[in-house]
Amino acid sequence: LVARYTDFQRLDLEGLHIHAGAWVDPVDPFRECGFEMSEGGATLLTIDNDQVLVVEGAGFIDSYYDSAFNVHKTNDQGRVTFNNFFGDLAGQLSENDPYERVDWFGPLIPVWNFTILYDEVSHEVLLEWDYQSNVDQFNIYRSSIPNFQPSPAILYDTTGDRSYSDYIAGEQYYFYRVTAERAE
Repeated sequence: LVARYTDFQRLDLEGLHIHAGAWVDPVDPFRECGFEMSEGGATLLTIDNDQVLVVEGAGFIDSYYDSAFNVHKTNDQGRVTFNNFFGDLAGQLSENDPYERVDWFGPLIPVWNFTILYDEVSHEVLLEWDYQSNVDQFNIYRSSIPNFQPSPAILYDTTGDRSYSDYIAGEQYYFYRVTAERAE
């Protein structure tokens, strides 16, 4: 399946269903695609296959049909990451992900004046940043891969402060991402 800039509407109970063994173009899967108007209590996108996919800018709209879930990842293989998503049914709170194979990054709320300091003696890393709005918390992601792919970053920790320290043992290197969660 190759789909970019496509609106999937009037979907049945399983929504757009990617069956086991099906292939989705990994180059730019579902970029800027919209999923909306499924039957009441339905899912907008069901994924049964074992691919690792990174989806940019997908929208999940719960028009007036009262969809139950945005994404249902049915098996414990593969991973789906949604970056810069939008819509009233978008995000982790509306997923059905029993194996924790779906990740959500965004819409990103950037932090400013981000600095990283490293103490070679103590092996302590200090992250510091500024932020101008009220937030519930800052999410700290850590990965050994610069762009956090092909294995998406795992939420490493959270803090309410505007700094965070970490200890790195030995010759390890990590990349960090900090995002903010707005106070409602």
